[in-house]
Amino acid sequence: MARYTDEQRKELVERAYEELEKRGLSANKAEGLLGVSGSILSGLKNGNYRGNTDKYLEVLEKYFESVDYSISDKIDLDYVETSISRDIYERLKNCKNRGGMAVVCGDPGIGKTKTAFKFLNEDPERVIYIAVNPCMSTAEQLLKLVGKKLGLKKVSTSELWDSILNALPDKSIIIFDEAQFLPYRSIEVFRSMMDDKKNNGSILGIMFMGNIKTALKIKGDSVSDFAQISSRCRFPAIFSTKDVKKSDIIALFPEYENSPKELDFLLRVAQSREGIRNAVNLVLELKEAGLFDYESMIEMAKFMQLTI
Repeated sequence: MARYTDEQRKELVERAYEELEKRGLSANKAEGLLGVSGSILSGLKNGNYRGNTDKYLEVLEKYFESVDYSISDKIDLDYVETSISRDIYERLKNCKNRGGMAVVCGDPGIGKTKTAFKFLNEDPERVIYIAVNPCMSTAEQLLKLVGKKLGLKKVSTSELWDSILNALPDKSIIIFDEAQFLPYRSIEVFRSMMDDKKNNGSILGIMFMGNIKTALKIKGDSVSDFAQISSRCRFPAIFSTKDVKKSDIIALFPEYENSPKELDFLLRVAQSREGIRNAVNLVLELKEAGLFDYESMIEMAKFMQLTI
């Protein structure tokens, strides 16, 4: 009997392709990053792989677990404020201070996660960051992870709910990144937790961050059960790479402020499907190679297979 459901397979493979896209890598580079070759990944995506699918899905699951846990404990020293990150930060602050449920979603690589880490690092006692992966299929798994973040040890499942409620200070926020992978029941559990805190005179905010599917799910466009959650949720903020401004590029790369051709090219990269993330990766690669001219920037973008 297969360990992974068809839905989990689809979500793990979808996230694998998203991870490759975020890093500017083609499918033939998949094995070096994920531990699963591009051909097997393609077979898993199409559902026609005839080998041991569980073996490779487990490899993907372990990869995402290692990324999620390592990155959630990392202090991000490279945050640069942009017009998008400023807006996301304000929404996080309002959600934390006022409570309720809110949604921030949009294209990958625009700074959602980086802004979430800045917010986490500024108030780690009241901010909990959870990177959702496709195998977090139950509310119990998420509750245990929240409990772990709060430092709760040796708490039975039956006591976990009350222990989390007691441990969460007033004006706390739980941020669910990659929230498109959250099942309905899990969202309902944390909505109930938010209501419980409110009924006891405390504020708890719940922020859902992810791709555009997050907004569709919360709004109830894809599953009717989500409609009642939608009424409790602030209108989704949807951001696109097209929202990146030239002033953002100057803030990110001040060394190119007086180099109009390079600046315009980096803006094109950031406004494309590659996003700010791969514009940053491009500049980092150039710096590592000791290259700073426009022609080298073009050649490096081709080498990285950036789609502009």
